[in-house]
Formats: sequence, C-alpha cells, structure tokens
Amino acid sequence: MRGKHYLLLSSFSMEGIKIFALAFILCGFHFYTAQCQSCTIEKNVKGTIAVGESTSSRQKCWTIPVPSSHFIHLQLKNMYKSGLLCHQEYLKISIAGTSDVYQFCNSDTNRNPITAFDNVTVTHYVSAYNAKYTSFTLEYTIKTIECLNRNSFECDNNTCVPEDRVCDGVKDCKNGADEVGCETGVLSIKGVPESREEAVSWLKQKRTASWGWKENTPRAVVALYLASAATFNGTVLEEELMSKQTELKTAVALLRPSLTNSELSMFINALLVTCHSPRKFYGHNLVQRLKEQVEESGNFTHPLAYLTLCNANESWPARATDDLNSILSSNSEYHFVKDLQAMAITALSCEANRSKNIDNTTLGYPILTLYKKTIEHFIQLQAHDGSFGNVYTTALITQALLSSGQEHNKDWKLNATIKYLIKELNSSSVDFLTTNLILPILNGKSLMDISRVNCSANPRKHGEDPVSEINDYLGPKMRVRYSLYIGDEKDVIHTISLRVPENYTASEVMELAEVEDPKYKFEWKTTSGKMYVYEIANIANDPESGKFWLLYVGSANNSESLTHFTNDISSGASCIRVSGRSGTITNGKRAASHSKCWSISVPQHSRALIDMESFTADVDCDETGVTISLDNEDENYVFCSDSYMETLILNEDFTVTHRLYSSNYFKRSNFSLKYQIESPLCSQEDTYKCSDGTCLLQSQICDGTEQCSDGADEENCGNRRVIIHDLDISRINGIQWLKKKWSSASGWQENTHRGMTALFLARDKQLKNLNTEEKLMVKQLEVQTLLYLLRKDTYRITTNQLSMFVNALTASCQNPRNFYGYDLIKFLRNEVEVSSTITRPVAYLALCNAGETLPVNATKNLSSFLKINAEYPFLLGKLHFE
Repeated sequence: MRGKHYLLLSSFSMEGIKIFALAFILCGFHFYTAQCQSCTIEKNVKGTIAVGESTSSRQKCWTIPVPSSHFIHLQLKNMYKSGLLCHQEYLKISIAGTSDVYQFCNSDTNRNPITAFDNVTVTHYVSAYNAKYTSFTLEYTIKTIECLNRNSFECDNNTCVPEDRVCDGVKDCKNGADEVGCETGVLSIKGVPESREEAVSWLKQKRTASWGWKENTPRAVVALYLASAATFNGTVLEEELMSKQTELKTAVALLRPSLTNSELSMFINALLVTCHSPRKFYGHNLVQRLKEQVEESGNFTHPLAYLTLCNANESWPARATDDLNSILSSNSEYHFVKDLQAMAITALSCEANRSKNIDNTTLGYPILTLYKKTIEHFIQLQAHDGSFGNVYTTALITQALLSSGQEHNKDWKLNATIKYLIKELNSSSVDFLTTNLILPILNGKSLMDISRVNCSANPRKHGEDPVSEINDYLGPKMRVRYSLYIGDEKDVIHTISLRVPENYTASEVMELAEVEDPKYKFEWKTTSGKMYVYEIANIANDPESGKFWLLYVGSANNSESLTHFTNDISSGASCIRVSGRSGTITNGKRAASHSKCWSISVPQHSRALIDMESFTADVDCDETGVTISLDNEDENYVFCSDSYMETLILNEDFTVTHRLYSSNYFKRSNFSLKYQIESPLCSQEDTYKCSDGTCLLQSQICDGTEQCSDGADEENCGNRRVIIHDLDISRINGIQWLKKKWSSASGWQENTHRGMTALFLARDKQLKNLNTEEKLMVKQLEVQTLLYLLRKDTYRITTNQLSMFVNALTASCQNPRNFYGYDLIKFLRNEVEVSSTITRPVAYLALCNAGETLPVNATKNLSSFLKINAEYPFLLGKLHFE
C-alpha cells in the first residue's frame, strides 16, 4: 500500500463463521478479530507432541507456526490401539493456506511422514461412551527450505545453506560451520595472514584525527570490512567512529551540486558494509539516484556503477548490457582498459551470483561469451612473476578472477600472484590505492562480496530503528491511524496514531507500531509473492475455529465505507475526565481482556509530573501495560510490570490507558499512578517549590508574606543564604544520567546539539584529549548539523535550531565559521538581520558565544523583551536566559 492505494492481505466471506477484521486507514487502519477457541502454540523448531490419558470425550489442538522460507516434517511415531472406531478417535493434521487434511486412526498401519510449507494444526479428537485410554506421539522438525536440496550444506539439524556459500568467507550458518576447515586457496598461502595484518595496521596509521581518510574514507572502510578487520556491528566504538565519519562524508557530498557515478558508488558501497541503508540515508535514496544518473547519462558508464547496483540488489538499467559489452570487446591499446574490463568482469560475476549461474542471467549470449573469453584472456596475460601488469591492474584482475570462481583454477598461478602482491605491499613506495585494492584479496574477497553483507542482526539494519529513521527523514510526512479491533463486538480496541513519511507502506507502519508498543507485534511470511500477515497481538489465524486477520485501507476523508469504530481511544473521546491538580489513578482488573483510559488536562504553561507507584500483573508486557500518550503529539510512553519508570514530565494534555489482553481467561493486572500539576514557575530551575505543588520566585522567599499554604517560604529566614549540599555529586550524577541516554549509533537523536552543550558546560575542564566515546559524540554532532544543512532547501532552518548547533560546535571546539566550507556564524547573522519578526535571545547569545559582534537591531530587540510586562511565565524564562 503506497499513497492512497490499498492492499487486501486476506479477504473472504464465510457464512456463520466469526472473523477477524483488520483495517488500515491513511489516517486510519483497523484490525478486528473474533474470540474463538485457541490451540496451544508450539514455538520450538523441533519437538514432540504427546498425549497419554484416559478420557471419554475431549478435543485438543496444537498449532505449529512455520516461518517463511521454512518447511516442517511431521512423523507419527505411535498411536495406542484403544479399540475406538475411526469416527470416535482420530488425529487430524491440517495445513494452513491449503485444503490438505491428513487423518490417522489408532488402527492405521500407514503412518507416512508429512511435509508442509505453511502453519500446521494438529487436532486430537476422542468421543466414547466410557473412559478409554488413548495416547499418541508425534515428532516434528522445522528446517529451512534449502535443506530440501540434495547439494545443500547442513549447518545443524534445522538449518541449511546453499553449497556455493560454503567456504566463501562469510559465516552463513549461525554456528559458523560453513567456514570450518576452509583454509584453502588464498588463505592457505604462507605469509598471507601476516601481510594482511601489516596492511591493516598501515591503513589505520594513515587515518586522520577525524577517524577518516579524507576523500578516501569510503574506500578504506570497505577495504577494512572485506579484510575482516572491522565488522561495524555497533559493538566497537572505534569502528563506530569510522562508520560515523562515512556518514559525515556522505552528507557533505550530498551538499555538493553534483556527484559522479563513481563517487556515488563508493559512498553506497561504504554504507552497505557499515549496515546503513543507502536507500534510506536520512531521507535520500542513493541507490535510486545512482540508477537514474546511469539511465540519464549520455556518456560512458563506469562498470563500478553496475557493480554497486548489484551489491545493493538493484536491477540494472536496460543499457547495462551495451555498456559492459563495449568495455569487454574493446581492443584499445590504453592499459587502463584492462582495469575497466576487470571491473566489468567483477560486476558480471555479481550478477551471475545473484542469478546463481551466469548462464541463467538475462544478459544475453554475446556478453556471456565475452565474459568467459575475457577471463581466459586474463589468465593468459599472467607474467612469470605472477603479475598482470602494474600492481593496480594486477590487483583488479585478481579480484575479477576471484569473483568469477577462478581461485582454485589450475590454469593460472595464484601463489605467484599473491607473492607478487605481498612484495608490493612491503615496498617503500606502497600507497593507499595499492593497500586498498590488495587487502580484500588477502582475505579471499573482492568488491563483489559487498553483495553478501548480512545486516539482519545489526542495530543499523533499518537506520538503527524505525523511530530514528522517521526522525531523520527529510521529506514530507503524513499522519496514519492504526487500529486493532478484537472480537465481533469489538471487545478490545487498540489504536495508535503515528506521523510517518508519505511513501510509507502499511507493513512499515506496522513495524513502527510494534516498536512503539509491543501489543502491535505481528508475524508474517511471503506467500505467492505477497505479504501474508498471520498473527497480530499473539492472535494467530485459525481456519478451523474461524479466526482471520483482514486488511482494509481508507483515507481520512472517506471512512464511511468502513463500518468499524474509528474513534481513537487515545484522544480521550471515551475516557474518564480527571480533574484536580494532583491525584492518584488506580485500576485493578482480573479478566481476559480489558481497556480503560483517563484523560487529564494540563493548563497552558504548566507541567504535569507523573510517577508509577506500582504495577503488578500475572502476564508479561506483551499482554498488559499502561500507555501515557500526548493528545497533540506522536509520543507514547508504554510501561508494564517489569519496566522502571522515572518521573515523567509533560507540558500538555495527556491520556492514561490501561489495557489487558490474555490468551487465557481471568488474568490479573493492577497499577497505581500518581500525578501532580505544577504552576508555570516550577519549570524554572531557580524557583522555590511549596509542598502543595505551587512554586515561587526566589525574590518571594523571606519577603514577609506567607505564600505557601504551610508558610514554609517564610521559615528559617534569619539567614537567607541558600545552602546547596553535594553539588559535585549531583553534577556527576547528572553527567552519568545524560550519558546513559546517549546511543553510540544516534547520539541523543534530535537533542544531540543540546546534549553536547550540556555535557561541556557540566565538565570541570574543556573538551581536550577526548576519549573515544566523546569523539564519537562530536562526530554525531557534525552529522546532525550537516543533516539540518541538507534540509535547508526543503525546510527553512529556524534561528533557534541554528543557534543550538552553533553553541554545540563552539562548546566542542569545532569551528562554526568553517564547518565543511559553511560559515554558520555568517549564516545565523544573515538570518537574524533579514528576519521580519523579533529574534529570540538565544540567537544573540550564540553569536556572542562565537565572538561575533551583534547586529544593529540586537539592542532594540533585546530591549523590547526587557520592557515587556511579563504576564506570561515563558517570557520570564527568556528574560532570565539573557
């Protein structure tokens, strides 16, 4: 579903059967389900279902979910001959998505194994006049579909990988079994490990203080990854610094008016190995941009562009065949043509790997013939010393031969080539390009191996998480309301409102929702090329009992066609209105499903302090929780029995929702939440707080007038000094708290600039001799600043935002006057001078902090603030700020 199109995931009418209905709305999509008998869910990939008891009547079922790209093998080991007829006792095995049903009776001798590719339900039925002893044992194993291939490699009892992935240098098996005993070819040559380590050390020594290699940063990052000298999996801070520098260089490049195909290709390859999605680089689709540039180009296209598109699993433009054909068929005497041909072979090898076989590609016979002839020609070019020309050409042709599967070919001298390359690495004239091209070879790799990067377990798989991805998105956004309706009578309704990019799909909205709240967790698989959602909120499709998830899509302006309840429960429309400046909300429920909410208004310029006093439950966080949602914002705070809640401070109306849903009836969930609404002055640090929640200015303390209800503001006024204990301890605790909120992948997200400034001001010395963690913080600040500069053509940067970046750069000893060619001080000053509205004081403060003279209108603007009769507390904040 994109834009205003819609996709029906599962839709059919069944007379007399209760159903789930699932409905998405652009500004609203809904799910609902009937309450039916549920089966026991078997979650292990291998197990036994067994029964042995005396009974006269019973029916019990078990559901075994089968993940996508897996199959299940079931074997009935035994079934006790109870003497009951087949209609009185049977074991039935049904397969979801098909009409296949297998039934076994206790008298059957045929117990052939069953193989299925979808979820399986096992039902044991007994109906007798008197109690009879019945028993059976059924064993099952779930394996990857690859295990059905005779030539597949078995990682363990449940997982297999294709044979061509064995000994390819990438651990495709979780236990690494596919790479055990693979020390052949390049890796078996004497001196290779030592030379690789020395080359890695040399490359790292050339790294600058900014943790990059200037314009060569993307290529160096790729070389280190292919040499297995860096994993970029988020666990090593030094690698995070290199990864962040790659982001920084990419963002700087995007600020330039144009990028060549080769430049863009190198950035994409570097993002791929660091597990940053080049399709979602802070709202920029770099892969699409590269493909469009290639398609629109009237000139020769470097084969690196095609290799990069293949590495990113992007289809090639129609002109790819002609371009590569012209390169491979060239008889030019220029030596660099051999370099281009080597790169073209590597690109075609990537395409062959994607198609599993070069002969199965759609490139056409002529280019396949050239591909094979060029490989043979390369082998014939080898000199006695193992080279194919100069060191650069030798490295490129070696990568081409490795990528095309020639590592073990006896027609060329691999050992001689590797020894030649090692000799060049050890020469006094070694340079960056030599090291960059040879390093992957010493690990048996080529640039084609970027296509095999596995980011499934990496925290940056989707830009760290969907929330960060949306925060960083630069394009237009829309609001989507996602609802789950459970039960024919809508016994339980869950609704979440999210602001997402306009091109977000329904599945991406669902992914974001499950990150925000675990009750939206869902399971799916690909069936016939389409996404099939078979479980949401721990409720699975169950054809036998008539439970299904269905998807509907509608627009905000046309919801009449949907007959479901569409009000958002978090909006407070059906919630209990709570009045009073303080109070306690409690709710205890013992039920299978329950939802109740309370709506609390926060007066303008006031704030609410919320504390969870207690939360106990018989179920885990997936089934019960308390959600605190802001009525006018996207933010939701979800708490459950095993989560810790710090004091939550909100500045606007909010809703508290208690929900309980259990697959079994009568579960308990109790909570107690305390809230207090403070007066406006309580948001300022230099105020005095009375016990009744009101706050006073320091000038009102000991002024002879009791203004606190208990007179505390006039007690102990003989000495008006304010004694502050344990100041250093509080400061250190504050720094530690701030650092705990920091992420090595995303800093403090949209508050990175303020976090850096606060950390600097809280330190007892300047940011000199930074440790690795602090260097990464500075790097994140630089990236965030560049992202705002990227936004300036689409969204105007406010003087407030620019001021906070200038303050943070100044505090961290960066130069805001020459920030990657941008004079942010000049930019800020121009914004202030041309502004038609009153400039906020923070802009003048930032200019002053940077040593810049204030514009001529500064005195007038600041005086206008000072002359205001401060009826509004936020104006006091501005006056105090100055």
